[in-house]
Amino acid sequence: MVLADSEWSGRRQLRLSPAVSGIYLNRNGLDSGFDEHGQQRIALPARITGELNALDTLLNRSGWRRVKAESDDAMLHHLAAEKFSEA
Repeated sequence: MVLADSEWSGRRQLRLSPAVSGIYLNRNGLDSGFDEHGQQRIALPARITGELNALDTLLNRSGWRRVKAESDDAMLHHLAAEKFSEA
């Protein structure tokens, strides 16, 4: 699900259930995550709920990887395409 800034953080932040599997992306992060040629520029911030091992298997099969973000937010991760590396 793609979330507006107001749903991503602040007073109106969407409350996520750890028991429900989901990937939640910030709209601005998604927009700035790719250049005009479709190449990934930054790892995509994502809040992820549910079974992480199963998601990792799916992501790996699809050419993506998940990295736990250094944050107090237990659901915050970064998603990156296999060929993406931050300089």
